[in-house]
Amino acid sequence: MKIASFKPPRVIQIHNIEKRYILSLCSLTLFTPLYAYEPRGRIRDFPNIGLPQGSEVGIGFIVALIVLPLGFWIIRSSKDSSYGGCLGMILMGVGIIALLPLLAWLFSIINLVVGIGFLIFIALAIIALVYNLLNKK
Repeated sequence: MKIASFKPPRVIQIHNIEKRYILSLCSLTLFTPLYAYEPRGRIRDFPNIGLPQGSEVGIGFIVALIVLPLGFWIIRSSKDSSYGGCLGMILMGVGIIALLPLLAWLFSIINLVVGIGFLIFIALAIIALVYNLLNKK
């Protein structure tokens, strides 16, 4: 004797993969604002000290462009003298410190590109989810 069971229509059935997509989407939309909240109302977790001006970046780049190869050349040419190696290392350190304003701009641009890419990725994932739900055969 067979007991009849009720199955919902095929359009309403949600498979395991769609359940995972819906659950992850709901968790993203519900719990992300909780992680971003701070009592002062600031969303970023790092202080906003601003970026250096263009003149600082340009001067630092020119200094590094001169000092880094000079320090490297001094290190390479002073094989037997420890003073020359020390001077070369100091010059290379000054060149690396002179590149820090450029590094701040570079990280700011990379941060912006990664943020926009993440938003595009989320939008494409939502579009793919809706497309798969609508065109299920």
